[in-house]
Amino acid sequence: MFLHRKLSVRHAHPVLQDTAFWERFSDNVKTAKEKYLLCYFLSDQPWYFAYAKELADYLKLKIVLIPSKAAFTSRKETWRKATGPREFAALIRSAEFVLTDSYHGSIFAMQFNKPFLHFKRFAENDPVCQNIRIHSLFSLVELEGLILTEKVFEPKDIRPIDYARVQNVLTQRRELSKTFLKQH
Repeated sequence: MFLHRKLSVRHAHPVLQDTAFWERFSDNVKTAKEKYLLCYFLSDQPWYFAYAKELADYLKLKIVLIPSKAAFTSRKETWRKATGPREFAALIRSAEFVLTDSYHGSIFAMQFNKPFLHFKRFAENDPVCQNIRIHSLFSLVELEGLILTEKVFEPKDIRPIDYARVQNVLTQRRELSKTFLKQH
């Protein structure tokens, strides 16, 4: 089951640390033996799973689901081992493709240069809407086209990602953030 444990690493926010940090952090963690499509969903939307199945079939990948909800534990795709921060990072690092509706799932997919898609979890008028941080991040790295609302899978949804540009932007923002934190 997914265990929400706080990182004991100082300043371990996914954007404040570079990819090398997260690779070392998640090193030596065993993941699935065969190639897989990783799903990390915070919401239980039926279209998420229909889309994941179609994409996995298209890419000829096994589905691995990190169970963030008790309802997910009964699904056959569920990762059955305890999943703390190291395992979470390792599962994303080792995936062939990532589907998520989570800000942190998307950040880690970017950190590890993974092909991914982000499912829009909230309606814009939802009082608990958290879309602003998704829109801000994806706009910053010019990946707005990777945010999907309810739809069926189409091969054109898979888009190439210029990770040299993405990593350049993340590196610049990381340095700005560290400078800001040191000054305040």
